[in-house]
Amino acid sequence: MTSAGSAKDKAEILAVIDAETTAWLNRDLEAWSKCWVHEDYARRIASRTIGGAEAIHGYKEHRNRLARVMAAFPEKSTRPSAVRREDLNIRVSSDMAWVTYRQVILSRDIPQGTIGEPGIHHQVRVMERHAGRWLIAALVETQTRLGFLKCPWVRIDAQSHVLDLNKSAEDILQDHRALAVVGERLVGRTRANTALLQHAIDRHLLAPPGHDGNSPYPLLFSDSEDNGICLCWLSTDDEMMVVVLDDEDLARANIQQAREIYGLTETHQKVALAISTGKDLSQTAKALGVQPSTVRTHVRRMFEKVGVRSQAALMRKLLSISAPRV
Repeated sequence: MTSAGSAKDKAEILAVIDAETTAWLNRDLEAWSKCWVHEDYARRIASRTIGGAEAIHGYKEHRNRLARVMAAFPEKSTRPSAVRREDLNIRVSSDMAWVTYRQVILSRDIPQGTIGEPGIHHQVRVMERHAGRWLIAALVETQTRLGFLKCPWVRIDAQSHVLDLNKSAEDILQDHRALAVVGERLVGRTRANTALLQHAIDRHLLAPPGHDGNSPYPLLFSDSEDNGICLCWLSTDDEMMVVVLDDEDLARANIQQAREIYGLTETHQKVALAISTGKDLSQTAKALGVQPSTVRTHVRRMFEKVGVRSQAALMRKLLSISAPRV
C-alpha cells in the first residue's frame, strides 16, 4: 500500500469505501447514500463485460439507478466482509483525495448472478472532505469476466496457489479426474498432470507483455490414448490466470471454427466434440450410434486433414482455435 496524507485520513477514507461496498452488498440504499457527495457533479463511470459501459451524471441519477438495480436484484450478501483490496494506493491533498485498487469479491461466499459481483473490479475513487467527513465524489470502475463465468473456475498465481474459486469448482475438485487442491495449491492428481499445468502457466509467463498466448489455452489431461481426455482451460485474460474446469460451450465454438479451417465434416465435428467432453472411443461410438471402428476411421481422417499423428495432438489443434467472443 502507498499513501500520502495522515494515517487518520487514510483510515477514514478506507472506512467510507468499505461502508459503501458493504451497503451495496447488503442492498441498503440509505447506508449507501451516506457515503456519497449529494451534488450534480458526482459521477459513476463503469465498463462491464456484460452490460457494456455506462456514465451516470449526478447524485440523484446515481441513486435512482441504484434503487432500480437493488429492486431487480434484491438478494443480499450473507458475508459482505468477504471483500479484499489489492494494490491499494491513496493520495491526499488538502480536502481532496484519490484512491486506486483492485477490489476482489470472493464468489464462494457471495451469490452469483447479481450485477457487480462476484469477481475482480479495478476501481478509481475521487474523494472530497465535507464538514470534516470524507465522501465519494466519483467512481471509475472496470470489471473482469470472472464474476460472470457460469462454469467452475479457479484463480491461481504463478506458483498455482489458489487465490479464489467459485462454489461449483470447490465441489467438483473433491473428486475431479485430473486436478485437486493440495496445500492451497492447484495440482494434478498425477505428476504428468501437474507438469502439464505448470507448463501452461510458464508458457503464459514467458509470453511478451500484453500478449495472452492464445487464451483460453486448452489443458488436455489424459491417462491413455483410448481412455478419453479431461479437458480444462487456462485463461490469461484480464491480467489474471484462471483455470476453467468445464466449459463445453467454449469447446463447441472452437471445434466449429476448426471445422471450417480444416475442412472437417459434420460427423468429424460430432466425434471431436464427444471426445472433448471426456468420452473414450467406445463411449463416443455409443453416443453417435455407430461402431467403434467407424469412430476410429473418422479420427484417422481428421489426423490427415489436420496434419497430426495422435488423438491428443488432434484435440490440441482443434481446441486451440480461438473462436471469436461475443
